[in-house]
Amino acid sequence: MAFKSCSRLLNHLHTRHTRRPFTPESAWSSNAWLIGDDQTKYLSSNWRRRKMKPDNLAAHMADPLDEDLPMTASEAQQLTVLTNLPFVVPFQTRVGIFTNMLSQDRLSRESDRDVIMHDAGLAESSKVIHVKVRRDFLYEDSFNDLSSHNAPDLHRTLRVTFINQAGAEEAGYGAGVTREFYQQLVRTSFQPGRGLFKLTDDRELYPNPNADHVVENMSQHFYFLGRLLGKMIYEGMQIELPFAAFFLCKLLQPKNADVDINHLQSLDPDFYRNLMFLRSHEGNVADLDLNFTVVDDKFGATRVTELVPGGHDLPVTNENRVRYIHLLSNYKLNVQMRVAVDRFRDGLSNVIPLEWLRMFDHRECQTIISGAEVPINVNDMKDNAAYSGGYTPEHPTIEIFWNVLRS
Repeated sequence: MAFKSCSRLLNHLHTRHTRRPFTPESAWSSNAWLIGDDQTKYLSSNWRRRKMKPDNLAAHMADPLDEDLPMTASEAQQLTVLTNLPFVVPFQTRVGIFTNMLSQDRLSRESDRDVIMHDAGLAESSKVIHVKVRRDFLYEDSFNDLSSHNAPDLHRTLRVTFINQAGAEEAGYGAGVTREFYQQLVRTSFQPGRGLFKLTDDRELYPNPNADHVVENMSQHFYFLGRLLGKMIYEGMQIELPFAAFFLCKLLQPKNADVDINHLQSLDPDFYRNLMFLRSHEGNVADLDLNFTVVDDKFGATRVTELVPGGHDLPVTNENRVRYIHLLSNYKLNVQMRVAVDRFRDGLSNVIPLEWLRMFDHRECQTIISGAEVPINVNDMKDNAAYSGGYTPEHPTIEIFWNVLRS
């Protein structure tokens, strides 16, 4: 009970720190939790195979029905910390554990598929997902070929073929074509013009609250996009896809768990400041002529939604303004995009267990998705570059390339 209470308090403080830092980052992690590579692989294997029960050390101890070797008390303690207080473990250590779990999962699934294919007499080609897409209809064709009906197991390898405007298959295959496919698909899928996502003032993505008025079968599209993001993380592919902090926080929370007013600033800073002004307003709030409703503009059509039953006839006063502020924040952050977030989360968890991602806070999760925001080290790239096709570091074309890259 004491551990549960302490971990809940520390998680609350750390969550607050991720929104508005109040102490150095080094204060949260400890080198005492640095784990060697061999132990990282062992912990990854046990976490992936066992049903984790937070707060319960005994649940991670030896199980007579478990095929794995029993864990020691120290190993069980490490897993308990990872599932309850992950931020005390250095980020790079957690990344190593996460990467190992994904690698082990891929090997396990591939082994299982080999057995199934052998027993069923299936061809080798059934191990991959064949995707044929027209460049002008990249999203539409991908949405069809990678739907949960046509591709129920998105953990399999993708084999992509592009179809040109003449209807012919383009030459080329392999990792380069697949990476191009992912990059172009992500770019067109999440662009605000498609209507599924919008941009905050900081140009960060979040689900469009009006998506159901723009896209038919909206929930299927958000499920598809969640699976797409999960697939990219699963394959270790990073792409520039900046998500709003509140949205990532919602994805990492259990279903039906809401974020509160403290996250509103990452959605709409001006709206947040207006609510803070209302909370501290020293005059008579009733003079502002507010009631417990919210007005939405749906493509030129105004819709009034009551925050509580009878909210249209309930004025906002000095006495009830705090309740009004929290209800309005809840509507903006949770109610109006609940279906979209839930379906996106469902799609994401179809590929990657959310328990694994919850090792990271929303900032770290963004790093997993897009990589760290650090300057490119051109000299390091040059020192580690490999040349072929008759090119050498002294070749004029290569020298021009590095000069252009530096500039």
